[in-house]
Amino acid sequence: GYTANPAAQALAAGRSGSIGVCGSLRDLWQQELTVRVAGRLRAAGFSSAIADADADPEQERDLVQRMAAAHVDGVVALVTDPSAQWWRDLPASFVVVSVGDVLAHRAGASSVVFDNVHGVRTALEHLAGLGHRRIGLLTTTLPSTPGRPAETLAQAFAADHGLDLSVV
Repeated sequence: GYTANPAAQALAAGRSGSIGVCGSLRDLWQQELTVRVAGRLRAAGFSSAIADADADPEQERDLVQRMAAAHVDGVVALVTDPSAQWWRDLPASFVVVSVGDVLAHRAGASSVVFDNVHGVRTALEHLAGLGHRRIGLLTTTLPSTPGRPAETLAQAFAADHGLDLSVV
């Protein structure tokens, strides 16, 4: 009987039916999200190629560029560096969905962003409700949420509510 050749089908359709998922798998929430995204892709008839950028912007660039060169249809990226210029150099046909941040240099990329205002407010209200007045905020040294930095929101909320906030 006839057996379909996936490579021939991809050539004929101009699509591979494969979507890359790139994130930092040492991060537990990214592990869980990656598993869920891969499951949803599978349920929608796509295969997924999972790549671990290990919180390294250079590794992220290399992995995503390799996916584009391998003609993967697109990538769901749990972005390490949303301000990187290289995002604009990917082929226009390569679909990019950024999770966590808007890509400053990728016109047309879709983004799933977090409500930092609500998250920061909820966390600090909870700590203040428990009686905490001195709070330490650990931040990453990686570029993230350039348009809505959590530390700026936390500092403003802390000042408005008489909390002593130390950003580290």
